[in-house]
Amino acid sequence: MNCRLCNIETDVQFGIKQKLVPVCKKCATIIFFQQSKIYASGKSIYDIPHTYRIKPTRHPEIALEVLNFLKEKLGKDERYTIESIPDVFLMHISARIEEGHTLAKMKAVVYYKHKEWFNDPFMKKFLRPATLFNREKFNNYADEVPEDFNPDNSKEQRAIIRKLSSFGMRAICNEETDMLANELMETGYSKKEFLNLYLMEKL
Repeated sequence: MNCRLCNIETDVQFGIKQKLVPVCKKCATIIFFQQSKIYASGKSIYDIPHTYRIKPTRHPEIALEVLNFLKEKLGKDERYTIESIPDVFLMHISARIEEGHTLAKMKAVVYYKHKEWFNDPFMKKFLRPATLFNREKFNNYADEVPEDFNPDNSKEQRAIIRKLSSFGMRAICNEETDMLANELMETGYSKKEFLNLYLMEKL
């Protein structure tokens, strides 16, 4: 039999539209590369069959604790089990964990956004996992967590920050705040924006 494209004798058959068609090896290779280019230009990585994708890491235990903490803050009685967590919520929270965020940081975000939004009829509806833990917004929410509650700071640092914050509420910057700010720096704390509020000689 001869190649359907170049008429060279061949014993190779190529599957085209569910039929075996005689095609030589050279023409078969050309067809393969052309089809690959067409596929690559018209498809995204999300069109690749699921079996060929690398499954992202999941953290169901952490997601369970975060989601149930949110339920608790919202005053809801029902609780998730690991089996009942919607995959989209598990995906969001697991992705934030993989980025380096801790369980404590995520609970801190829930706590402070609840405090900020719960009594606002418009904003209250955004106290949901899809909003709190999506990639674009979570980092902004995490940055809004006050320093005296920020789990990235040590217990010792948070205690000093609470003392400084009591002065900050009264707009006081004096020798005592200067001493506390320097004590805070000795613990390794280095956020200049916060320290400059309390140092007499600015960094």
